[in-house]
Amino acid sequence: MSLPKLLPFLRSALTKLPTILILLTAAAYARPTVTVISPKSGITAGAPVFYEAYATSPGCAAGIAAMRIYTAPGINAFTVNGAHIEHFLNLDPGTYSTVVQAWDNCGGVSKTPVDLTVSSDAGVSVYLPNQSSANWPVHVAASAESPSCSEGIAALRIYTASGVTPYTVNSNTLDAYVNLVPGTYDLTVQAWDNCGHVFKSQLTELVTAGSDAYLYGGASFYPESGIAKLDINSNGTLSNPSGITPLPLTMLQSRIGNVAADPGGWFVYASSASGIYAFQINRSDGVLAPIPGSPFPLTKVLDDEEPPPAITMDPAGHFIYLSYASGTLATYRIHRSSGALSWSGWAHNFPGSFPECPGITGLTTNFTGQYLYISGLVPTGIYGGCATLIYGLLADPNHGFLNSEVSGSPYSPPPGDSGVSEPVSTSRYLYLIQSSGAYDDALGYSISPSTGALSLLAGSPFSFPGLFLSPPPSFFADWEARFLWSFGSVSSDEAPTLQAFAINATSGEVTLAGATGQFQNQDNFDLAEDHTGQFAFTSLDPYLNQAPPDVPAVVSWAISSNGAFTKLNSVTVSTVYGDAITSLAVARKNPI
Repeated sequence: MSLPKLLPFLRSALTKLPTILILLTAAAYARPTVTVISPKSGITAGAPVFYEAYATSPGCAAGIAAMRIYTAPGINAFTVNGAHIEHFLNLDPGTYSTVVQAWDNCGGVSKTPVDLTVSSDAGVSVYLPNQSSANWPVHVAASAESPSCSEGIAALRIYTASGVTPYTVNSNTLDAYVNLVPGTYDLTVQAWDNCGHVFKSQLTELVTAGSDAYLYGGASFYPESGIAKLDINSNGTLSNPSGITPLPLTMLQSRIGNVAADPGGWFVYASSASGIYAFQINRSDGVLAPIPGSPFPLTKVLDDEEPPPAITMDPAGHFIYLSYASGTLATYRIHRSSGALSWSGWAHNFPGSFPECPGITGLTTNFTGQYLYISGLVPTGIYGGCATLIYGLLADPNHGFLNSEVSGSPYSPPPGDSGVSEPVSTSRYLYLIQSSGAYDDALGYSISPSTGALSLLAGSPFSFPGLFLSPPPSFFADWEARFLWSFGSVSSDEAPTLQAFAINATSGEVTLAGATGQFQNQDNFDLAEDHTGQFAFTSLDPYLNQAPPDVPAVVSWAISSNGAFTKLNSVTVSTVYGDAITSLAVARKNPI
């Protein structure tokens, strides 16, 4: 080609070069993927309409910037800064071509269309579960409308069996996670309007035991604090995805308390001395992204002596409960799309004189989250002594308040010494360990499903020569109410082993069922069980840990038929003396 003919070609190519470079740059990143869980495209249902969706962008290390629902071209109905939407949208009756769109932080944009028809018929619309089977905890989302009643809907309630009501909310919308052990259930979502009408929607659901994807550990890696992440494999073993020791941390700026994951596996929270850190979980790799506004402020300023407060998660997924060793309990609401926290305005001080008689030694919810139980040590007024009390509180699902106590609260257990563990609960029973004479006793109570009242079980307190520690160790409760686990020892001069106690499903009695001797010569911080009920994970102290020698580790275990553990593998988290993973939380693999 001659030079005169070549020049126009070069000018044209140079003119198009910026566009070509932009296209090449965009092609280097795969576009985000938008997954819409609800509503199903093509449905006809009532309002408000429940949207749940999430986005991932594996090609963009900076993750998802925002998600948005469009109800028509250019009509922005809802936007969240993050990778998750969980929102009820008020739509007038009619036909809609809605779109759920996501932007990542690398310039990628993607969208998923959702066509639907909104009906004006009175009744209950169940959006989730929207399949014949679901992993537990089961996500239930529904709305109700009654156009002929000007006063609107008064309440929505879930029935999991005749007369069994794990969740009720005074609203025209319901969005909650429900703990249902694997099995088949005839579910009913029922609504009442303020004009005396009752509506219901019924479905049969097979509840399955879904696996977990990620294990998060609250890490004290001197002089830093943070959250470490491990992958949970399908065979129950753990993997370090970074391949680096010590494990990389998602950093906190002050000393850590404990970590908790929400029941949907969307968010992780960590308490600290200066605030509550909140993170969204990237569904593709489990990496944590700080939620705007994190860390969220505590309700009180801690002195140098008081440890960080402890987080307890609401099983329904709407609140976290923050308990301080000095006796204060506070509640925070979870924004279900972003994971942001806001203080409910409720806080209460329980009797105590920290640190001699801390007003709160532990907190648990019942299986469904309707009731909260607090163990505490209060002054007796006699020679500086302390006595154990157990408070039972009713949870308010609308506001997060805990203003009402269950009938009979507070409860005074049989006399023991000055030590008491935090309580744990199963679907029907509550247990805790109390120091009593030469050995520790296991206290057991039945929980009234209708009132939350506690009744001491026949034979309680249960005495076991295998529980001998001061202060007493805590129980860990199996998801499926088969076992309790505790680190105990057969005498005061022997190192603890893990002991499994079988729960009699009819009477609630606990009996020693098995032991795991591999825990000898180890000091154990925490235990977490996965949602299949097949595997458990423990964190180990570096000073006494023997597997591997002299380093802090997290260990995975298979749970045997008698509750004893068989070791699967061990992951070294650090090689530095003084480092440790002090608390554990599992996050589910599938969001539905």
